[in-house]
Amino acid sequence: VLGAEALVLMVLLGLDRAGTRHPVAYAIGGLILWVLMLSSGVHAALAGVLLALCVPARNLISAPELIARTGSGLELFRSAGPPGHLGLSSGDHQTALLEIESAAELAQSPLLRMERTLHLPVAFGVMPLFALANAGVTLGGGALRTIVDPISLGIIAGLVIGKPVGIVLASAAVVRINAAALAGVGFTMSIFIAGLAFSDPSSLETAKRGIILASVLAGTLGFFLLRREGSVSA
Repeated sequence: VLGAEALVLMVLLGLDRAGTRHPVAYAIGGLILWVLMLSSGVHAALAGVLLALCVPARNLISAPELIARTGSGLELFRSAGPPGHLGLSSGDHQTALLEIESAAELAQSPLLRMERTLHLPVAFGVMPLFALANAGVTLGGGALRTIVDPISLGIIAGLVIGKPVGIVLASAAVVRINAAALAGVGFTMSIFIAGLAFSDPSSLETAKRGIILASVLAGTLGFFLLRREGSVSA
């Protein structure tokens, strides 16, 4: 399996050397590398690190070249005349559009395009699931009942109310209450402290659920406070 991993890595490096720019090619290679590492016992997260080293991060044309090529493409588009009854189907229109598209792709590195495409699903899907899985939080069973548990209520009060109030009082001259509200978002360190505070597994599980609920409440509160402040300033 390790030999297969090395082979896939060499292929990815070869794609870079050959000037392959399409992100899908690197995504497929990265997925194969991840599966091989997972099956070999090597930490699969290393596949992402190695893939990032193989994806081209350089642009093939400079800003002046981009302006010149898109300018010529737009000029060709104008000279092709108004679209006919079939829309932009004439040869000159398509040639102009392809020229502009080609210039735009050459001005963007595959690494940047992949980063932009993956940002939303990673930020709002992969990372939360990763955090919950590594924290060992279970959301089934009696999860709702633990919300009203004194441990959970105490954690919610401490994160949603206690932390913002403490920040405001300690930094009243420089921190506004709207920004301080976001400080109630606690996860990694809060769970670490909970692990030190509670030796009973049931109490620790309740604390973890309280931390998650408190983070959601604090984040929502901070979002609306900052949004209101932005509307007032505008």
